[in-house]
Amino acid sequence: MINKKLSFYKVYKKANSEERFDLLMSKLDVFENEITKAQNQIKFEIKSERDRLREHSTEELGLKVKTSSLGDRTASEAINNVMIQEAIKSGIIDKSIVMGIPNASEIEEDIRIVRVMIMDHDLLIDMINCLSETDSELIRKHFLEKQFYKEMARKGESSETVRKKIKRICNKLKEETLIYFEMNM
Repeated sequence: MINKKLSFYKVYKKANSEERFDLLMSKLDVFENEITKAQNQIKFEIKSERDRLREHSTEELGLKVKTSSLGDRTASEAINNVMIQEAIKSGIIDKSIVMGIPNASEIEEDIRIVRVMIMDHDLLIDMINCLSETDSELIRKHFLEKQFYKEMARKGESSETVRKKIKRICNKLKEETLIYFEMNM
């Protein structure tokens, strides 16, 4: 893979349902950015591998080899970008995206993991939206806005009370989402 350091989506890939929930909650404020980074890494890897393959075929023969009937490389790249994006959105991978790439099965798995990340995130946001207004507000303030317990405490309420409420709500969310997370792997 490109990065020597394990990227977030690689960590997510190795996680079980409970660990995925915990990872998602811990990065809820930046999770969409992590998805975008993962998508960009996959696109970059595919493009790099395709360029390497094209370069390798040119070196072997000593001349440029026309690999498609499309003469416009920009149009071809735009089509490939759309196909990759669609594969990530749908989870359905057109084999032409990874054709000839040595680690194609790994790339296909990475695309599938990013799709799972998107589905997990969407599900959790929907579940948060289904909470009572006060519970939803607490979760948003703590995990999305990164407010401290003390800042969220209402008049006469201790930060420990807020912490316990958030923990209770998280446990409820975890219980409700794990059923779906387990189906999604």
